[in-house]
Amino acid sequence: VDTVTGADTGLPSFRGEGDAGNNWLVDGLSTKGVQKNDAGIRINYDTWEEVQVVSDGFSPEFGQTMGAVVNVVTKSGGDAFRGEVGALVRDRNLRAERQDQLSVASLPETSIEQYYGNLGGPILEETLWFFLSENLLSTTDRTMDQTVGWLEIPAGELRTTTNNAFGKVTFTPKENHTLSLSGSQDRSLQQSGGI
Repeated sequence: VDTVTGADTGLPSFRGEGDAGNNWLVDGLSTKGVQKNDAGIRINYDTWEEVQVVSDGFSPEFGQTMGAVVNVVTKSGGDAFRGEVGALVRDRNLRAERQDQLSVASLPETSIEQYYGNLGGPILEETLWFFLSENLLSTTDRTMDQTVGWLEIPAGELRTTTNNAFGKVTFTPKENHTLSLSGSQDRSLQQSGGI
């Protein structure tokens, strides 16, 4: 599973380096994973204010990079309260029937449900703001009975649920001086079944 998006797709590849050649920055700080050279942590999409991708000609300050630098700038609260709630659903029943494959074993049919909400606003107007984001992600993989030569593979269902929370406090003591403190928690809530 992709640690940035929570999806079952791969991370982008730049300049032929594969996804491990990228350096991921969140608000200017590297989050590159030390074990897998992946994005390290998952940041909810609804927290992204902007994304900058530098695929060539980056300066030496961006170390650990052979492919691209992906800099994600997260949202901050403002002087007005703002928020959103939503859901992204990719159910297996909403897709066309799969065609027979010549592969040894077929891939599981995947359903993904993501529910999210965020809120930002002032703690002290024009000085101190907060931003909070909450994402609940549920993935269900289903397989059918299969036979590969003499090996029988039973049907199964694997369901995983994770929760990702993000919080940020931004403080501007005087003009052109800003301090931010942010944190993210990504935890597994439940896993049941198996394939």
